[in-house]
Amino acid sequence: MALTATIVYVDPNEYIYLIDNSGSPLGTTVDITMTGAATPDLVTDGANNTFTGKGIGPRLKQVARAGLDGLGNQPAAGWTQAEARDLLFSDGSTLAGGPLMPRAKCFLTPKAGAVLDAKVEAEVAAGVPLLRITAAAIAGQAYLHVQLKHSTAP
Repeated sequence: MALTATIVYVDPNEYIYLIDNSGSPLGTTVDITMTGAATPDLVTDGANNTFTGKGIGPRLKQVARAGLDGLGNQPAAGWTQAEARDLLFSDGSTLAGGPLMPRAKCFLTPKAGAVLDAKVEAEVAAGVPLLRITAAAIAGQAYLHVQLKHSTAP
């Protein structure tokens, strides 16, 4: 089975994936794309209304489709890795699409039992951002949260 990412929850402001590192081989990578491909894919999984009766909201949809549609000052299929980090981790070192561009924050939380030794990184394929999870050769599970970065501040 190796390393897998399975969507387990979607609401207007968040995706949650179960990241499972079991079976053989351990210590591999799994990509969560943003192209509208088969799951795991932010565009595809954002339309999932199984959990709350609705998919992702319009601002998170802009984040998920940024590589396909462009966003702010960023053209479609024109993202660099630094710009993808700004989009997906609110890195802020490039201010890719301008200060008002919607951004995400992505992080792993452990699941009960054997804790997954993994990291999540923003990568780019053909100018389109993606999330790459890399796990050590140790079985375990974690949740990947992809949340819209938002504030109630004026």
